[in-house]
Amino acid sequence: AFRDPSSAVRLYRGTPTTAFFIDDSITNESILSFEAGYTGKITKDHTFKLNFYHQSYKDIIGTATNGALYQMKNVTDGEADGVEVELEQKTSTGKISAWYTYNHFKTSNNLADIRAEFPSQHKVGFTYNTRLGDDWVFNANLSAASIVDRNDAYDNDVSSIDNRLDLTISKSFNNGRGEFMFGVTDVLNNVAHRYSSIGQYCSIETPGRTFFIRWQLKF
Repeated sequence: AFRDPSSAVRLYRGTPTTAFFIDDSITNESILSFEAGYTGKITKDHTFKLNFYHQSYKDIIGTATNGALYQMKNVTDGEADGVEVELEQKTSTGKISAWYTYNHFKTSNNLADIRAEFPSQHKVGFTYNTRLGDDWVFNANLSAASIVDRNDAYDNDVSSIDNRLDLTISKSFNNGRGEFMFGVTDVLNNVAHRYSSIGQYCSIETPGRTFFIRWQLKF
């Protein structure tokens, strides 16, 4: 899920202290998570994975109105339950897998503005991984997500998440102790919809297509 980085603080024109201030009693958010899973081989080349989880969120930070002012404070708690299923097949050069996830997230105060979209309840996708030669690996992940309900007291519309394609190519070196990776996330979308978080003062675009380079070395 995308978390709004409080754009009103950065973009509001005027005297911010007259429109936006922090609650002195604010505390850190916390999460308690329980997970259980099973991984087993169906055949020599097929693996089945099944995972369950429950997450309990406390003191989620959001925004609330205090008269004509907006205030950053702990606005609600939340609960999430989910399941992940994956079937994986080995190939001569790598592997291919199909997967499905279910995530049911709910806040104790449904009208609380938590500066975020709810996570997609249903996701399905395919992952393809193959070796391209000496120490080179190509990876592709294609996924589709269900409609996401906004959790925003000021904007109650819904937004659909487009199909997503992520691509990476990597090269290992130093006997596998190092790796160089180049990739692009969300190939199909330049940017996603704009999201209004603090009243109607301003909005920001959800990040879309992103290119990245990663270099890592194990010591």
